[in-house]
Amino acid sequence: MWYSHRPSQLLLFTNKLDKDVQRILKPFNIILTIFFSSKFKIRNGYITPCDKKLHIILFICVIFLNAWSVYEMRVYISGKASIIINSQIIFSFLLIICFFTYFILIFSNIAYCQSNILLIYTIQDIHRAMRNSSSFKNYITWNWITILICICFDILIMSSYCMLLSKIHIFSVSTLYLNMASEINVFYCIRVLAFLIMSLEEWIENVLVVKSDDYCEEYCGKLFKVYQDIIKAHKLLQNCFRLLVRSLIFILIKIF
Repeated sequence: MWYSHRPSQLLLFTNKLDKDVQRILKPFNIILTIFFSSKFKIRNGYITPCDKKLHIILFICVIFLNAWSVYEMRVYISGKASIIINSQIIFSFLLIICFFTYFILIFSNIAYCQSNILLIYTIQDIHRAMRNSSSFKNYITWNWITILICICFDILIMSSYCMLLSKIHIFSVSTLYLNMASEINVFYCIRVLAFLIMSLEEWIENVLVVKSDDYCEEYCGKLFKVYQDIIKAHKLLQNCFRLLVRSLIFILIKIF
């Protein structure tokens, strides 16, 4: 396991992920890296925490990007039709919301950096003990489908907006960026939760077929350890995503 007092350099030699766990993380790790909201780094099968300084630098860059986009928006709406102005006001509000959720996201990634790594190791322990090839293959497939649906939906929305304005400018790009970064993190949380539910269902099936024989005590001990890992992973997941999910729920309540 990875502990806070262990130097990050040692992780390169002592903490390697199984191939199956890498397959679980691959679609989300690729997209989260593209959107500068990674929770960890995976290189040659080894997982290490992301540099906190990098998160801070990227966040400052995003601040300047959005300040520029707001300025471009104000310049663009000068002398435009009222329908264009109204649409820009709406998207200005959306930009503020997206920036707020992105700030919560970056803060959570920094504050719960160690918990994110420990969550992955706990998932690996669960998967090693509860192997169901058919369910696992379907789970990996749906991870990729979830990512593709999220990306296509957001691009479709922003494409429609750009067609309304007859122009692609920094304002629409920055809004798309912030929105997708937060959405993909939420979908990552949902898919991890789906993995825990799948593992718990398989655990229940194994408990129901337990027979009273010589190996029952040892087998039940392994099942109990798996159950403890599932509970532990669920608590870690709550800690890592509590702020982001609560902020999104708060925003939705205020809007509707």
